[in-house]
Amino acid sequence: MAYGGEPHLPRLSQIAPGPWAAAVRFVGDYARWTDDRLVAMPAEDATPRVIGLLEGQVRDTGADLRADPGSVHIAPSGARRYVVTSPVGNFLVGQRGGRWLVVSLPGD
Repeated sequence: MAYGGEPHLPRLSQIAPGPWAAAVRFVGDYARWTDDRLVAMPAEDATPRVIGLLEGQVRDTGADLRADPGSVHIAPSGARRYVVTSPVGNFLVGQRGGRWLVVSLPGD
């Protein structure tokens, strides 16, 4: 559940398919990872630093982390960066070497 300090992104906005696909893929993989359906987060989902941060977290959040694309909201946040709000939390998607992937998590 969002609290007053979280970004509230529009449901519908014109976003390029690359960042959108990266955000939805990460949310789905993160949900499967926290449910122990994935042994490790796929390397193509996030930077090595972000994956290292995730691996240091407790997997079972107790939250309902369904990977519903309709629950993922994305908006531009500077040059080649997008802020994403989702059931798994907020994060930034950016372009690295031609790929779109998660480049930052809240608080890192």
